[in-house]
Amino acid sequence: MLGINSCFKICLSQKIIFSTFGYDVKIVSGIRKTENNILDGHAWLSYKEKPILESNENIDKYIKSFVI
Repeated sequence: MLGINSCFKICLSQKIIFSTFGYDVKIVSGIRKTENNILDGHAWLSYKEKPILESNENIDKYIKSFVI
């Protein structure tokens, strides 16, 4: 939608937009190991400890590494 490919950059821009409307959303960053033993990172938004995800987004296998 925003023409940005990085999930962290998307979350950062969405956090700014949400905060202008008074919502205190957090950026959560997680990491997982793929089937090929490659580390994969991902970021998503959270509001009141509940993730805000797109319909096809699955974060079940990610371990939280930090929250902003």
